[in-house]
Amino acid sequence: MQIKGNTAIITGSSGKLGSRIALALAENGCDCICHYNTNKAVAEDLVSRILAMGQKAWLVEADLTDEKQIDRLFRFESKPTILINSAAVFERIPLGEITQDKAEKTFATNAIAPLLVSQAFVKNLAGTSDLKYPAQIVNLADVGGQKAWAQYSLYCATKAALLAITQSLAKELAPGITVNAVSPGIVNIDESGNDNTKKGVVPPEEVISAIMFLLGNSHITGQIITVE
Repeated sequence: MQIKGNTAIITGSSGKLGSRIALALAENGCDCICHYNTNKAVAEDLVSRILAMGQKAWLVEADLTDEKQIDRLFRFESKPTILINSAAVFERIPLGEITQDKAEKTFATNAIAPLLVSQAFVKNLAGTSDLKYPAQIVNLADVGGQKAWAQYSLYCATKAALLAITQSLAKELAPGITVNAVSPGIVNIDESGNDNTKKGVVPPEEVISAIMFLLGNSHITGQIITVE
C-alpha cells in the first residue's frame, strides 16, 4: 500500500507514542485525523506540526468509551483508509484494588473502544469503490497481552482481548481491509522527548518501523508483530 495520499485516523494521538506515529505518517505523505480525549494542548501542537509539513490535519476530541462520540472521527472532508488504534490506559491495579468500575473503564478503553472504532471505520468505507489498495487497521497491543505481569491483570487482559480482536477481524474483513497488531515491550520516552535507551526498553522508532512495515504491505493480515 502507498501511505502517501491516504488519510489516517490516529486515536490517542496526544500520547507520547501516538504523536510520534502521527508525525511519521505525515512525513510519509499521509493526512492525519488526530484524536485526543483530554490533552488538547499537545494535540493542537501536533496538528500544527503536521500542517507545517504540508499535510492536512484535523483535531478531534472524543471520549471513545462513549459510543455516540466515536462518530466525531469521521466528520471530515477526507475519507480515512488507515486506522491506528493507539488510545489506551495503562495502570497497575493489584487484585485487592480491582473494582467493577475500574474493570469496566479499562476494558472500555483498551478493548471495546478499538473494536467500536474499527466498526465505524468499516461503515465509513462502505460503498467506496475507488480504493486502489485494501484499507488497513493497525492495533497497538502490548507484550503484556502475551505474557502477563503481576498486578496488571486488568491491563494485560485487555491487551490479550485486543490481540484476539485483531485476528478475528482480520478473517472477517478480508480481503478489503487488513487488520494487524504491533505488540511492543516497554516504550519509554522521557519528558524532554529523548528516548530511554536502557536495556529492555524499546526505542519508539522500532515500533513505528513495524507499523510502517505493515502499512506498506497490503497482503499481510491477522499478524502480530512483537517488538521488544
